[in-house]
Amino acid sequence: MYTTHTNSRETLANLTSRTIEWLRFPMAAMVVLLHTGALGIGSTQPVYRILSILTSAAFCRLAVPCFFFVSGYLFFSGMQEWNWQGYMRKLKKRVRTLFVPYVLWNLLAAVVIYLFSVWKTVKEGSAPVTFAEHISGWGGLWDAHTSFDGPLWFIRHLMLLCLFSPLVWWLVKHFGLFWIGACTVALIFSSSFEGICTFSAGAFFQISGKNILREFGRIRIPAYILSVLFLSGIMLFYENTALYLVFRGLFIICGIVSAFNLVSAGLGAGKLKVRPLLGQSSFFIFAAHNIIILHEIAKWVVLHLIPGAGTELYNCIDLFLRPTIAVLICVFLYWLMSKVAPGLLALLTGGRTPNHARGVEYGS
Repeated sequence: MYTTHTNSRETLANLTSRTIEWLRFPMAAMVVLLHTGALGIGSTQPVYRILSILTSAAFCRLAVPCFFFVSGYLFFSGMQEWNWQGYMRKLKKRVRTLFVPYVLWNLLAAVVIYLFSVWKTVKEGSAPVTFAEHISGWGGLWDAHTSFDGPLWFIRHLMLLCLFSPLVWWLVKHFGLFWIGACTVALIFSSSFEGICTFSAGAFFQISGKNILREFGRIRIPAYILSVLFLSGIMLFYENTALYLVFRGLFIICGIVSAFNLVSAGLGAGKLKVRPLLGQSSFFIFAAHNIIILHEIAKWVVLHLIPGAGTELYNCIDLFLRPTIAVLICVFLYWLMSKVAPGLLALLTGGRTPNHARGVEYGS
């Protein structure tokens, strides 16, 4: 499949790296779209509801599992044989790339959301709550269900997977395809296993020494066809929880394969290009968009741009325009901070800045 554009193991590895780099931004943008679409799933407006299900409950559900897959692949780089010293070095790096940003973004979210709520209540002539009252319902940094910066549950899960990576390595090394098969079955029947299953799948390619693009390229056509069929199954059987979970799991598996095949083919043919700013800003988009940007600032902008608030046409436009505005705001803020506060940006993003981003990823 890749012999036209790839003449050696080195260039194939480079294409894999560029594919992962390119995917970072659209996957982060899909998370923003997912959180926007979630608002309309229960709507009584038929077209708006269908589009909301398509984005939030179907297509965009590919983003986080893909992040887990890439994180597992990058975490186990250079670990075909187990090395405790290497493991400790990787955990030490996670403190900077995962734990510090996780703590800082949650604290920042707590403060910003509180100040914004104070401003709103004062503007309305009401008495604001105290900061202690504001955080009273927060379960803490490690609570499984509450977080001021909601999307960062992914980072919390990823840190735990990194911590228990010796077990993942052992399972992959000693059970190989049998373990991946078990993960596939688990992923199909329960969304609770998305993280461990896709993280393990990414780990498998590193530990076994197999190249993602070469292996995925063997099944590209079936993956494309099945991705469309399983996506259609999600839409048709959304109301049936059991069937929905099965089709979602199957779509995630085929969707990851299809995403890598499509992007690598586009990059190899020169039709797609890696845009450093977009890839580098992906973590910032992921962490920042839910802190008043998407549901307050971008919402306000759309309200003042598009007439007919509340109508089905307005809601359909808002579904796509609001996340677009939110992503643009996040990219601008990332760019601005890279110019005026690069040190703070490095702390918030775990080194994912223009000067440090090479080689830094969610699980690298």
